[in-house]
Amino acid sequence: MSTSEPISVPDLPPPLMVKVDEPRLGDPTEPVEHLIDERWLVAFATAVHDDSPALVDLERPGGIIAHPMFPACVEWPLFSQGAPNIHGLEPRAHAGLHVSHDVRLYRPIRPGDHLVTTAHLETALQRSVGIYAGMGFTTKDADGELVAETREGILYIGVQLIDGISEGMTKHYQPLEPPPLHTIGSFEIPPSEAILYSECSGIYNPIHTDPRAARDAGLEAPVLHGTATLARVVSTIVGAHADGDPSRVSGIRARFVGTVTMGATVTVTAAPVEGEDQIQFEAHNDKGERVLSEGFVTLTGGS
Repeated sequence: MSTSEPISVPDLPPPLMVKVDEPRLGDPTEPVEHLIDERWLVAFATAVHDDSPALVDLERPGGIIAHPMFPACVEWPLFSQGAPNIHGLEPRAHAGLHVSHDVRLYRPIRPGDHLVTTAHLETALQRSVGIYAGMGFTTKDADGELVAETREGILYIGVQLIDGISEGMTKHYQPLEPPPLHTIGSFEIPPSEAILYSECSGIYNPIHTDPRAARDAGLEAPVLHGTATLARVVSTIVGAHADGDPSRVSGIRARFVGTVTMGATVTVTAAPVEGEDQIQFEAHNDKGERVLSEGFVTLTGGS
């Protein structure tokens, strides 16, 4: 995971000094539990404009499944508390910038699932603008079987480690040489998109919906959640490369490298990786700026 691309940094107070609890690096948090129902799954699919029968047809034989990006919803209560085992982070815990996302899906989430999610700190690295924290999330069902595992990179601007650098178990990916990517679709972001996504997903951060909070964070206007953009891109890829079957998605990885504002148009470029069960992708806003890079969707089954 990398945060090497330039990031716009707002004016901030003096650095917040924090310290990693080294002996507890990797220890899981207290779990959060969710009982998944049809209403939540359909609401999430609707918020990301995906009307695939597998996601929204309540009379479908075998029932519906969750959108592949739905695990972000059950991880949010832990993500919003900030990276665990970093002492002193509390004043900025809510202000972390989500810079990378890597989820592995072991099976589709379904209505009636009782999910138990924990988080742990994998790494904390000092950067020039703050600290980069790698968090891992593990979601299991009531029988203790793995449902999803996620690694998320978070940048806490204006935060400094007292002891410099601490590094744990984070897996660092070397990007593949990208194949020629071709435009496979585009979508517009309506003015109400961030509000709809916030309410339907349960992922609420005021910088996405409140212009005052956005300005306080150094943004010109509210921006769409990175997970909402990624979900819409995944849906576009499933439609183009997986016969519209979201159950074939077993992994999603991407870096968030730009912002998407309300009213923007996002264009998706993608291509299969030769010899692999992956689709590589990028996404650009209507200014031609990349908003997602180093993206991969892993597929199973199909032809």
